[in-house]
Amino acid sequence: MRDRPARRLLLAAALASALAAAAVAGAANRPQAAGKPRAVPGSIIVGFKAHVSAKGRSGVLGAVDARPTKRFAQIDSTVVSVSPANTSWTIRTLEQDPRVAYAEPNFVLHAADVPNDPSFPQEWGLDNTGQQVNWTSGTPDADIDAKEAWSVSTGSPDVTVAVIDTGVDVAHPDLAQNIWINQGENCAGCRTNGIDDDGDGYVDDWRGWDFVNGDNDPTDDNGHGTHVAGTIAAAGNNGIGITGVTWNSKIMPLKFLGSDGSGSTEEAISAILYARAKGVPILNNSWGGGDFSQAVQDAIELTDSSGELFVAAAGNDFTNTDADPFWPSSYDTPNILSVGAGDQFDRRAWFSNYGPRSVDLSAPGTNIYSTWRGGTYRFADGTSMATPAVSGAAALAKAVFPNASGVGLKALLLRTVDPVAALNGATRTGGRLNVDHAVRCTGPEAWIESPAAGAELNAGEPFEVRAFGALCGSPNGVSVSATLNGNPFPLEARGDGLYSATYTPPAGAINLTVTATAGASSDVQTVNAIADQTYAIVPGGSPVTITTHSAGENAWLTFDGQTNQRIALRMSSVTIGPSPCCSTYVSIYKPDGTALGQQTLVGTNGGFVDTRTLPATGRYRILIDPQATATGSMTLTLYDVPPDVTTTITPGGAPATVTTGPVPGQNALVRFDGVAGRRVSLSLTSVTIGTSTCCSSRVSILKPDGSTLVYATPFGTSGGFVDTKTLPVSGTYTILVDPQLTDVGSATLTLYDVPPDVTGSMTAGGSPLTVTMGPTPGQNALVTFSGTQGQRIALGMSNVTIGTSTCCSARVSITSPDNSTLVYATPVGRNGGFLDAKVLPTTGTYTILVDPQGADLGSMTLTLHDVPPDLTGTIAIGGGPVSLTLAPIPGQNATLTFSGTAAQRVSLRLTNVTIGNTSCCGAKISILKPDGTMVVPPILVGSFGATINATLPVTGVYSIGIDPQQAYVGGITLTLNPA
Repeated sequence: MRDRPARRLLLAAALASALAAAAVAGAANRPQAAGKPRAVPGSIIVGFKAHVSAKGRSGVLGAVDARPTKRFAQIDSTVVSVSPANTSWTIRTLEQDPRVAYAEPNFVLHAADVPNDPSFPQEWGLDNTGQQVNWTSGTPDADIDAKEAWSVSTGSPDVTVAVIDTGVDVAHPDLAQNIWINQGENCAGCRTNGIDDDGDGYVDDWRGWDFVNGDNDPTDDNGHGTHVAGTIAAAGNNGIGITGVTWNSKIMPLKFLGSDGSGSTEEAISAILYARAKGVPILNNSWGGGDFSQAVQDAIELTDSSGELFVAAAGNDFTNTDADPFWPSSYDTPNILSVGAGDQFDRRAWFSNYGPRSVDLSAPGTNIYSTWRGGTYRFADGTSMATPAVSGAAALAKAVFPNASGVGLKALLLRTVDPVAALNGATRTGGRLNVDHAVRCTGPEAWIESPAAGAELNAGEPFEVRAFGALCGSPNGVSVSATLNGNPFPLEARGDGLYSATYTPPAGAINLTVTATAGASSDVQTVNAIADQTYAIVPGGSPVTITTHSAGENAWLTFDGQTNQRIALRMSSVTIGPSPCCSTYVSIYKPDGTALGQQTLVGTNGGFVDTRTLPATGRYRILIDPQATATGSMTLTLYDVPPDVTTTITPGGAPATVTTGPVPGQNALVRFDGVAGRRVSLSLTSVTIGTSTCCSSRVSILKPDGSTLVYATPFGTSGGFVDTKTLPVSGTYTILVDPQLTDVGSATLTLYDVPPDVTGSMTAGGSPLTVTMGPTPGQNALVTFSGTQGQRIALGMSNVTIGTSTCCSARVSITSPDNSTLVYATPVGRNGGFLDAKVLPTTGTYTILVDPQGADLGSMTLTLHDVPPDLTGTIAIGGGPVSLTLAPIPGQNATLTFSGTAAQRVSLRLTNVTIGNTSCCGAKISILKPDGTMVVPPILVGSFGATINATLPVTGVYSIGIDPQQAYVGGITLTLNPA
């Protein structure tokens, strides 16, 4: 079932895509999506409600100064002209008049294909042997089996197809003999006598009509319509050019798209109604786009009521039209047959729209060679090219079965497709057109038009069940029966093969089976759908518990919202699925059907949708979508969120306390005036928001233009701190306190006016320097020193009074003269710290940054050591002991080398260790192979000494590394013996 959405959509693909244009040898240009729909300036289509008199219509239009330019009596609508500047106001005013059914722009529409380069003319879509076409060799038999069908029929001149498009090159040598002639304007001299001989309102319309220019010359000045016409009915077996699917059927050229491939809603309606008035059984519509138009749908519904088949391109936006409809193929009208495009390999063309509930079948739509204006030929791609293959197939089937109705032809073509695995999930049939199967029909066809397989219906809401029953397209000689969930379900016949009934489903699964019987033959189709329960919920009202019972069943909740109303949503007591986080998607939809923010994934732990502001007044819907086969229940609470708490604060002034709640979703906005260049920091204390010590809320700071100065930073009941930021501009800044999930409570904010950082300088090997930060939190210390390339330095941190932590109340880093990092931020606490020796990469001024964490402040003494070169020496296996002294400068290491033989076992004894004041951990000792990799990874050694045994893996020179830890200095004796 093609459910008409509550919203109107933007132009989806410039009527299925852009036009085919001149091409050179090479690859085809591909379909391009378009943007926002355009409308004819100052032109509106107004539909009136039933029984509004002519005087009443005139009064309505006169009140808004709208001048009628054309009337469609059949659908009771009028095209009016207004000042372009007043178009939007006029539409809004008319929509409020109780006598007006609708008022809508006269949209500009476009043709639906994209050009490709000319190449050798091969029509693989009619007969695919795997031959090379436009540099591509396809899959044999990935075609519509036209060659096989021609042994049954090559078509009939009694069958006419209306090509509603850019016109047709009526003089093209491959089309001229198949152009439709209006017999009412074909008497001697009648073609050009300037008289409306047949009284149809169009003067001298002897071969169609040009609705763009308002004349009787529908000649194509673009090429698109000619390409479409050739695929349908280029003359066959005439020794030139190509052949259409049907060789002899007639083409009625109805031009409503201009040379640029665009036209208006008004002109599209005119063409549709013209074809209907002439009794044309098949209407080809290789165009689409624009917004939903009630007027266009009304016109198509008239063709349905009089038995025509409306074949329409599905569009070229690579879009699922189940979710994002494409007009006109997505209108919910029984006689519309929506066509997607396939390629030479029986795959869905990459650009083609798709939809298992909205696109009916696929037909060849890439590298399609056909007629072009000026008596020429060329390749083109698009669902525009696939659509005429279906129209041609319908015409061929109509020639074989002249009693076939519009919906009967649709059922025949859909029930005779070739199933194609690559099309499963892309179309309703999961198949590609096969005209040979259609023309060889011998039995009945049953087709369920609605609901489509997998459709989601609203429990308790009536919907129309529709089915087709026909015998080779004809409604005669066939009977139709149905069962719904195993029970007989009577359907009412319309008389043309359509059977329908209204059904109000309860929540749960729907199983519908329709049987068409003719004599001893029958055809059966079954679809499974689901009816979702809909609940009402009120912002600020009582919680609502929903329950799903069947796999695939969703639940909906509706609520009425007002423009700028703020809502938040809590999900609790969740029993859907086993996952604590991820068993159900929750989405909120606006009155126009578009999503209000991103969907939220929820599990048995529950979830929360934070505050969202409603953009319009109307009915909103909440979708509860259990994943996979999960079922169960969920309780939803919809909060009516009051305005955010607001207050002000001054840098360096008194603290401000904010309280959010009791309604979850409320934030706090704390504003302050700042001056460019001022430095501020922020502490959060006395926090009662939530129960988490770290993460129950987030704080951020926004600049005067609304951009972010400080990104969202988590804090909890333990408080938090935002380190110093320099304000980039003068103006009013905003601190946003955002409680997470359903947490509410209070927090006290203190905004500090941070003075400049403490500065100082020191010399490597010189005197220590003590730096003091405070009393304002957020102040750092910057200490500079001059260094020389290749110089080795180390840094000791002592006498630390910053904060209370023994390890982590400050961070110390060193930057090079080019501001790159020499030493990354290293945590330091009251126990002090040490940065081991670093080799300076360049000559220049280096900077030591002391950065107290959180709101901590205090002092620290820095000692910058000028580290001498590491000690080096040798030691021999079985030789005497080697004693080393690493002092008095911290950061100096030592390396001893020795020669060893593969498989040799050695024992390294470490004694007389005075490095540091620890029995275990004063230095790290390691042994490296000749290639620099480890034999013995670093082992901690203290005053107790140690013995290290190792087997040497290769012959060569080994290294023993001695690395004192922290700022330790002292001596060590090493003895190396065979093991």
